[in-house]
Amino acid sequence: MPCAIFAGAGDGHLIDHLIGKLWNAMEHRTVSVQTMIDAAEDELIRAYGNLTKTHHPGLIPEQQIIIGAWCKQDQFELVEITNSVLTRDVRSISIGCGEYLAKYIEDRFWQPKIDLGDLVPVVTYIVDQARKHVDGCGGRTHVAVIKPDGEMRQLPKDETKRRTERIAEIDHIARSMAKMAMDERINEEVVRHEIMQDVERIIEIRKSIKP
Repeated sequence: MPCAIFAGAGDGHLIDHLIGKLWNAMEHRTVSVQTMIDAAEDELIRAYGNLTKTHHPGLIPEQQIIIGAWCKQDQFELVEITNSVLTRDVRSISIGCGEYLAKYIEDRFWQPKIDLGDLVPVVTYIVDQARKHVDGCGGRTHVAVIKPDGEMRQLPKDETKRRTERIAEIDHIARSMAKMAMDERINEEVVRHEIMQDVERIIEIRKSIKP
């Protein structure tokens, strides 16, 4: 059965309105993921055609939407919508007021065909850092995935919270290690001893992350 995950940033009322219309169009054209995206784009154009009739020029609320759509075995596509424009075949995307920080962190970790087991911690880390350092980012963290067989799964909130806390601790230790390694005033033996203690602590944290 075809499925899709939606995420939005911007005017909440408009986002909810559009997501309902987009999914209603997509679920009726499920021959392939391509036809699903075609349906979303057609409906987007139709919806904005109606919005221009009810809003003064330049006063339509702004919004961004990410859609992860799946249809049949291994047919998956990620698309991004900015107002009335739909961009296809997106490899990765961040939206909202934290997108610049998210892009910076993503560039440090992103690799082609990154494994899902590696991707989930990175995404959790990005959201945690954006929430801490960008005004306007906040609220609960939700992580959802669509597996290759089409199974859609959302990580339990307690698991997401636990991972976020552990990743933040690992980040703090790693930054301390880098700072110490760059301090030329500290004896090499002291650096080696302190770093090995930090490595052992990171290993213990990793064990606690596992379910």
